[in-house]
Amino acid sequence: LIDTSNSIRLRLHFEQEAAIDFLYDTVRPERDEAFVVGFDTEPVMVQDYTDNLDKLAQGIRSLQAGGGTGLYDAIYYACKEKMIYIPAPHPYLRRVLIVVSDGRDNFSEHSREEALSMAQKAEATIYAISTNWTGMQTRGDKVLKYLAQETGGRAFFPMEASDLSAEFKRIGRELRSQY
Repeated sequence: LIDTSNSIRLRLHFEQEAAIDFLYDTVRPERDEAFVVGFDTEPVMVQDYTDNLDKLAQGIRSLQAGGGTGLYDAIYYACKEKMIYIPAPHPYLRRVLIVVSDGRDNFSEHSREEALSMAQKAEATIYAISTNWTGMQTRGDKVLKYLAQETGGRAFFPMEASDLSAEFKRIGRELRSQY
């Protein structure tokens, strides 16, 4: 999930390239699949599940900034519409939701607890990367940390844009080293 609200307008291009690098480093064709959702006032599926890295990159590059931030609606949508499988697939499918955002929600119809409940129902682990590079922990950072901790994931707080790629690489290494 990539935040495309007005609050990240100046950082969007760098975030897009870091996300694309992450996918190329992490997604294994014929073994892994990913989808891309951009969100501002509402979530928008720009690329459905695929292992085709070029299609995923194209979807990420198509994102444009604008509007308010509906973070909770984006998490709720992604988990409900794309991550719940009944019956569970065989072999076990690990579901990971990577959220790139400042964590400030000012537009969602769903609450933080509804988004968290849907993520837990989907058995999704949230990894959050904050786009707040002020050096001061904000309310949005606390939200991202809470959502990640409650789903068994982690939140990352890069201090500047150039650290974003390193945080994506840390997530990729962690995903590859888990059983």
